[in-house]
Amino acid sequence: MSIEYHNILPNESRAYRMIRLESLKEFPEAFSANYEESVKSKNSGWKKILKLKMSERFVTGVFIDNFELSGICAFVNLGNNTSGNILQMYVRKKVF
Repeated sequence: MSIEYHNILPNESRAYRMIRLESLKEFPEAFSANYEESVKSKNSGWKKILKLKMSERFVTGVFIDNFELSGICAFVNLGNNTSGNILQMYVRKKVF
């Protein structure tokens, strides 16, 4: 089994959306977003971030065997280039 990570690319946005919705459903108390509202929303602000490839905001994904997106972590820089916040982090239960 190989485990790799990279910033999620625009063509991986569908996989990102699926794991993001899973995270909201499994652990609603851990996120400020709501599962029901997120399901209805077709246009997420994160879609723009994935397309823009900004260095101060990005979503990294963990991929198993170069295929399955099994974890996500979103980061935003606080503007000083020395610190930032993790906005969302989730790893699927059945990774291994």
